[in-house]
Amino acid sequence: MHYYKRHIGDYSAKAGHLTMLEHGAYCLLMDAYYNREAAPTQKEAMLLARARTPAEIAAVVSVLEQFFVENGGKMEQRRIEVDLAAYSAKRDFNRVVGSLGGQAKSKRNASGTLSETLTETLSGTLSGRGPEPLTMNHDVRTTDALHQLSADANCPHAEILALYHEMLPANPRMKYWTGSRQANLRTRWREEPKRQNLDYWRKFFALVAESRWLTGRITGRDGRPFFASLEWLVLPSNFVKTIEGAYQ
Repeated sequence: MHYYKRHIGDYSAKAGHLTMLEHGAYCLLMDAYYNREAAPTQKEAMLLARARTPAEIAAVVSVLEQFFVENGGKMEQRRIEVDLAAYSAKRDFNRVVGSLGGQAKSKRNASGTLSETLTETLSGTLSGRGPEPLTMNHDVRTTDALHQLSADANCPHAEILALYHEMLPANPRMKYWTGSRQANLRTRWREEPKRQNLDYWRKFFALVAESRWLTGRITGRDGRPFFASLEWLVLPSNFVKTIEGAYQ
């Protein structure tokens, strides 16, 4: 993967406190992580960041401790893993579409739209199984994930989930993105043209983050904190109340 989006404001908010050496180490590690499409071990991280002096080694260690989590000997970062999963699913989807060639064109001329043709063909190509929940974990790069994403190519579920997890780290992790959850997000995406870009959803989650109630920083009437999940946020009434500022 030779390209990734870098939001300067988000980076500055989360990593603005780093020293010059730590900034360099972090950027080199991110570039290598995306380019290799694989998380490094701690030893590999030192090599990838060109850390040689004690100060450079200390900078890499500091960055790994702050922004990465060890999993099976690999130093992983959830945001990058989700980005790679979405990229892999799209790449596999495009490969399937490309393999159809003239067959897809002839089917479209004979029986309907391209989207209908792709849906029919993909259903046969991907084992003939019905869709299963899209899991936002390290096993997301699967045929089932491709099946889910191909059915909603116009609504970037994986990217929106990644933004939710990135900007609301204390809120519930969405491990399964099942039919009803997908349907509600898809509907919110389609309702207005301005919602059909990731910048809108970034601003939406920033609005949620400002709410002390939606992020569990104050207790409700029952004396317990409430943390809004993405499933809850995209329900029609909750979504409207949120963008109207009812929970601010």
